[in-house]
Amino acid sequence: MRELLGAVRAGRGALFGALVCAAVGVPLVLSHGAQAETLEDALVKTYTTNPDLAAERAELRARDEDVSKARAKWRPSLNAEVSYELSSESEKKGGAHYDSRSRNWSADLVAEQPLLTSGRNSAARRIAEANVQAARARLRGKEQRVLFEAAAAFATVVRNEAILDLVRGDISLLHDLLKEIGVRHDAGKATDSDVDQVQASIESARARCIAHYAELQNSWRSYEQVVGEPPVIVSPDGEAANVNPCINARGARRKSMLAMPEKLPRIPAALAEVEEAAQGNLPQLDEARAEEDASRGVVSSAYAELLPHADLTASIATGGEQVDPQSQRREAFVSATLRIPLFNTGAEWSEIRAARERANQARLQITSAQRRAMRDAYTAWYDLVAVRAVRAVNKVQAQTVLRAFEGLRKEMSDPKLHRSVTDLLGLREVYLATQIALMGSNRDEAISVFQLLAATGRLNARELNLPVEIYDAEAGVQRQPGKR
Repeated sequence: MRELLGAVRAGRGALFGALVCAAVGVPLVLSHGAQAETLEDALVKTYTTNPDLAAERAELRARDEDVSKARAKWRPSLNAEVSYELSSESEKKGGAHYDSRSRNWSADLVAEQPLLTSGRNSAARRIAEANVQAARARLRGKEQRVLFEAAAAFATVVRNEAILDLVRGDISLLHDLLKEIGVRHDAGKATDSDVDQVQASIESARARCIAHYAELQNSWRSYEQVVGEPPVIVSPDGEAANVNPCINARGARRKSMLAMPEKLPRIPAALAEVEEAAQGNLPQLDEARAEEDASRGVVSSAYAELLPHADLTASIATGGEQVDPQSQRREAFVSATLRIPLFNTGAEWSEIRAARERANQARLQITSAQRRAMRDAYTAWYDLVAVRAVRAVNKVQAQTVLRAFEGLRKEMSDPKLHRSVTDLLGLREVYLATQIALMGSNRDEAISVFQLLAATGRLNARELNLPVEIYDAEAGVQRQPGKR
């Protein structure tokens, strides 16, 4: 059992061990000069290289340009129009034949300036700015989801590493038991069935080990998919690097250098703080509010179609004919046009009614988003409370079963107590299950912490104090020319 207990402690060391080093920022140097990779390292890589997050930033920058286009509607436009016309005409009249050719040219310079839009341009700008706010909220939401996926992938790898070491320790323990039972069998104190039971348990443990090894490999790939590169892997020297770790359970194996910090990010200390945060500036709430603001801009734009609008046009033109170089035309004019809608077919009012209903829909979606945010916050809080309670129970249960196993193993040497190998193997199986459950609850606790941070809007690079250059979501609009 010492091997199994040692594997358990090694598993805890992978999940919560090397914790002091990770917490104070001191790198943990392991074999082959490899350095432990912390959760912060993984989050930094994810924030700076994740393609989904980069794509969402590009979408925001594209949305920023809508504000520039909306502002441009207020500005004058200037166009130059140049034409050159070449014509040829042939005519027969009686016995005479007439040919005529002409070349005409013209050049116009036309300037236009909107004078009265009755709210059209203001509505367009309001819609564009609201859409930008919605895009910023979606970027914050994407950042939360990506960082959560990275933290979950990190914790999953750490758990799978610990479980694989735990199962390999179980195989070593069973080999030691097989030797003990073999000695007792040779002395006539154990039966053939006792030996067969231990051998069957070894094969079962090896099959379990292979399954967990495959799960670990999959978690490495999942980590690479989210973070952008696989975890740092340390390989043993020599041929051991190519040996299945479930065949030689006592030998070294390829393992990652991920080390979960002892102190996870700070979370709300009480449910009241969670409730308050769930009503604040959450990405999903900000997105719903921005979309509601944009829908009200659409209503204003629809109303503006019923109102008059005016434009100012100024033009300078010149032209002439090649056949008569002296005939050259020059003209200039300034005109103001006022358009007043007097009669419409009803399509404009239909558009207004549709826009009002969409605005009402957007207001209702704010209420729905608020309720979902509060539900998610409550769920995340109580999930964390439950996970921590289960983890405490698993820890006590594992310690109790361990004492029972060690006691039963000693009692087996006394034939008067009639202790069977079946009972011993059964306790070993229970202990292994409780340790695997404990490793799982360690992972679940880390994931629940990050889930609670996401539910309260605190799962982002700024709140986590990641050593990265924070992406400036407002830079796109600030850089636009003519900003006012």
